[in-house]
Amino acid sequence: MADELTTTLAKAHGPGGLGLSLGQERMWLLEHLNPGTAAQHIVAAFEVSGPLDTTALDRALRAVVDRHEPLRTSFHDAEGVPFAVVHEQGDVRLDLAGARSVADGLAWAGRYANRPFDLTRPALLRLAAVRVTADTHLLVLAAHHIVTDGWGLGVLYTELGGAYEAFRRGATWAPPPLEMAYGDHVAAERRARAGDEWRASVDHWREVLADAPPELGIHTDRPRQAENTQLAHTAQGRYEGAALAALKAYARTAQASTTMVLASAWAATLHRHGAGGDLVIGVPVSGRDRSRSAGLVGLFMNVLPLRVRVSGALPFADLLRQVRTAFLTALEHRQVPFELLVVELAPERSPGRTPFYQVLFNHGPAGRLELAGVRCRPLPFDTPYVPTDITLTLVDLPDGATVRMDMQCSADLFAEPVAGHLLRRFTRLLDDAVAHPDRPVDQLELLHPDELRRITAFAAPDPTPLPAAASVVELFEASVARHPRAIAVRAGEQTLTYAELDAAANHLAHLFRAHGAGPGTVVALHLDRSWQMLAAMLAAWKAQAAYVPADPAYPQQRIGYMLQDCDACLLVTARPGDADRLPLLDVPVLTTAESLATTESLARLPAAGTAAPPRHASRADDPAYLIYTSGSTGKPKGVAVPHRAVINFLGSMAREPGCGPADVVLALTSPSFDIAVLEL
Repeated sequence: MADELTTTLAKAHGPGGLGLSLGQERMWLLEHLNPGTAAQHIVAAFEVSGPLDTTALDRALRAVVDRHEPLRTSFHDAEGVPFAVVHEQGDVRLDLAGARSVADGLAWAGRYANRPFDLTRPALLRLAAVRVTADTHLLVLAAHHIVTDGWGLGVLYTELGGAYEAFRRGATWAPPPLEMAYGDHVAAERRARAGDEWRASVDHWREVLADAPPELGIHTDRPRQAENTQLAHTAQGRYEGAALAALKAYARTAQASTTMVLASAWAATLHRHGAGGDLVIGVPVSGRDRSRSAGLVGLFMNVLPLRVRVSGALPFADLLRQVRTAFLTALEHRQVPFELLVVELAPERSPGRTPFYQVLFNHGPAGRLELAGVRCRPLPFDTPYVPTDITLTLVDLPDGATVRMDMQCSADLFAEPVAGHLLRRFTRLLDDAVAHPDRPVDQLELLHPDELRRITAFAAPDPTPLPAAASVVELFEASVARHPRAIAVRAGEQTLTYAELDAAANHLAHLFRAHGAGPGTVVALHLDRSWQMLAAMLAAWKAQAAYVPADPAYPQQRIGYMLQDCDACLLVTARPGDADRLPLLDVPVLTTAESLATTESLARLPAAGTAAPPRHASRADDPAYLIYTSGSTGKPKGVAVPHRAVINFLGSMAREPGCGPADVVLALTSPSFDIAVLEL
């Protein structure tokens, strides 16, 4: 494949033929890999208001085409080796058509622009004037990428305007002679490749792209296939007004160009969509390094593979600084054609995938067409093709106050809505990054409020009515009332009925209340898996307090931190002396060994008094318990879980997988782990 991309220029090019530039060779190959499409077309459209002189425009078009070699060149091959033939004149004329409205004219223009070119004819640029009314026309231009690039279109617009103005008033058009021909560029490229002129830059790119990921990690809707149709889904938008003014102001403050800020936001958007932390983004540049080439129409464009490393914790301002450095360094080594890098660096290749990068980022000014006596307004217009997986094109419109945005996503890989989603999220993230450049990338706003509402509504489960009970205590007491003599818990040789467990919890609840437990307080349970732990949990809820489990098997330092952090009002342990090993806490200590000696003692508890539940119990929104995180990302953090959440969880588990009165659950998890609540 590498040899096909850059055929050896020393080979014969056929009778009267000339060699192609490396960029032209790549375009020739891409055209032959995907023939009969507009995948390699560059297109533009303008609405013209005023009396358009189509005769003068036709003469101007022919004059400009005859002036520039690439526009009167045809392309052929001999035994698979491409060569170019430059003709004395191009085979180009102004096409005329009519339409009933601008919309009909644009529909016709789309068919016109997408009509395939025949590379063997010197007619690789076409221009049509579509008459809508006497004073309204659409101009649509299409060119094959093998003969020009975006900069070249700007040259063409300038010269077309000059020639039109001269012919319209019956004068001759006499532009200054071109300082060089496109063939001179091809020859200079050949010499540079044969010598060592590019060696240092090739070595630079070898170092920059070493171990770069062969493919963007972003999720696709369909798997990549060997054949790539290059068909695209497109979304368009505008970035303007106060948002654009803020962007430019931030770029000045950060000593960066707006291009660099936009590219940084694009890298952050890709990262947030799962593209990974090591990104290679293709960035087109003009490739006209010699002042003599500035006035030429031709394919000089090069693509720089910009490598960016992004992490969610990286502040956007730091990402911008990295992108700025990468941009400036890449521009120092922009002379090496991308096609040569593919040959020299020999990256891992795969059908249907661009080597090094699968995402393009392109930002630049709009081409400006000015024709004497009429007003030309650029129109959003593009071909339904994309050269990579995703291409973001940002165009500064002539008014200086608007950026037109085009997001194109490969239809082979992505569903149709993806382009629109990406464009909206890119602009949302850009807005937030400009407003808060010190925010980490993973905290920048990505979703517009309306999209967030739609996603939230889509992801939300069907509402499930909660039981009428306001707290877990009410659910438990309802079970006690239904079957008081049924076995509630087994612990070794001990068993407790629902009535006995309820009596134990009531007894403890009164003790908890006497020691300060109540609404807004936390009772620390320094207990292992046992029926006493279960009774103490229920007691905390009956006292309208929350509990925090502190598994005695946990490290003492962690337990001490948790107890101090939660500001417990009471510490419950299994035996006297258990609290002596803990950090000194100025809180009362109760022991279950003294408060709940035996199951036989529960039966002797009076029917009233300490066996009766407190008059007030927990409510749905009261915290049921505090559970502490592992602390793997810092200090452990306590999370308060309300009764409403516990009821919802227990109800869902009763439905799926299902849990009924005859089922038995084994309590095998540490009380300090959240799932223990379900088990107990």
